[in-house]
Amino acid sequence: MVHYTSLANLYRMIRSQIRWNRESSSGDDNCPPSFRLYDSVHLNDPTEGTYIVHGLPDTYRWLTEFEVHHGYIASFIRCGEDDPHDDELHQDDLGGDDPRNKLVFWRTYGGDGTGCSITLFVPRQKLYKVLYEPQERDQALGQLRPILDTLVEPLLTESQILPREAEEEILRLLAKFIWAGLGSIRYLYKNPSYRFERECRAVQLSSDITAAGGAARIHHTFVPDSAQGQLRHYYCDEDLPLTKLFDSSTEITIGPSMPQKRDVARSITTLLRRGKLYGTVKFSEIPYRGKR
Repeated sequence: MVHYTSLANLYRMIRSQIRWNRESSSGDDNCPPSFRLYDSVHLNDPTEGTYIVHGLPDTYRWLTEFEVHHGYIASFIRCGEDDPHDDELHQDDLGGDDPRNKLVFWRTYGGDGTGCSITLFVPRQKLYKVLYEPQERDQALGQLRPILDTLVEPLLTESQILPREAEEEILRLLAKFIWAGLGSIRYLYKNPSYRFERECRAVQLSSDITAAGGAARIHHTFVPDSAQGQLRHYYCDEDLPLTKLFDSSTEITIGPSMPQKRDVARSITTLLRRGKLYGTVKFSEIPYRGKR
């Protein structure tokens, strides 16, 4: 897998790994470092989490989500995997074929070229492949529609003889029931316009924030932001631990518009060595100036 991030976040990941290695070797019971989760309501795609029902006819317009629901997503790019749409993607000007060094990813997720990409191992059982093709979405809807037709439609017919307020309340409850049943699946279908991302995801639902015993499964920190004052960064220690991130197979690529690249590479290499971690540091050779 490939993960694009900022240089500051790379340093945070390295230091967290060093601290965890040191504390775990001394017998301390602590949580391993973990990937940041992104709140679905703040992602680029306005149909995030709802695209799966866009193939339904107008008769299902009642399936409107009346409440804002949050999915917490860790995102990765598939690397070294055949994709039936690769030939089509490579005809576009997306900055080369290598997902570890692709201009569109640098501009979108790699700090406009001033960040880095990390090739890493993530347990497959924790990740799900995102599907972009309308026929894949329609196949899922083919399993959903019988449920809507046999269980929900009769209730809708009965609700039409009730007062309007009662009918609207029934529709809201039915929609809430269906969306709850979709769970994390709703975040695994995206508009074909985002097909180039070749994304894999780990998804936590808002209902997972607090486990049955009352212990928070997802926690957050506040990070200063020049535009918004503070941003929330979400993490889940249980599902995506970084216990084996920086090993001999790890490859770190520095973005094409990173200033003083060689100094940055030297700093990363020094930090890895001091922490007895491993990783190969490379440079992106894509000609890209970035924002000035």
